[in-house]
Amino acid sequence: MKEENIGSSFSFFLYTDVVNSSDIKIPDEIQIEKIINLQRWILAFLKNQEGVDEVTKIKKYFNSTGDGMFVVFSDKELFEPINLAIYLHKTLYKYNKDKSSENKIALRIGISSGSHPSFFDLTHGKIAPWGYNSILAQRIMDLCNPNQILLSKGVRDTLLE
Repeated sequence: MKEENIGSSFSFFLYTDVVNSSDIKIPDEIQIEKIINLQRWILAFLKNQEGVDEVTKIKKYFNSTGDGMFVVFSDKELFEPINLAIYLHKTLYKYNKDKSSENKIALRIGISSGSHPSFFDLTHGKIAPWGYNSILAQRIMDLCNPNQILLSKGVRDTLLE
């Protein structure tokens, strides 16, 4: 069995959320299609970024959050969470062009960074982050308006350096 506590490291974190995914006026099939599309787009980006052809070969940690996704980028990948957020917005723009309001997808995206403890996630078989800085991306995402990307002060400061 792998070590339970791996240690501490620095990462960039991205949380996404499909807006109004619990709206009972929108049929479940449409909501599920939105979630699956989001997952497809994020996984396509990650496969392309890592140059792999299968999801199982993606090395970075990612996880479904039900109606969103959580993705962890290494300390050397400052621009990758921002590139993913921009890619998602461009993809949404094209996707939503000819959709009815019920079928359009709106996202909220939060990005943070910082040191965090890690452990071996038995459910995914990968090293997983935990702690304040990883949760901060989710809290920032919760403050977003539909189709908004928010960055933590730490990410902003790193970009300005």
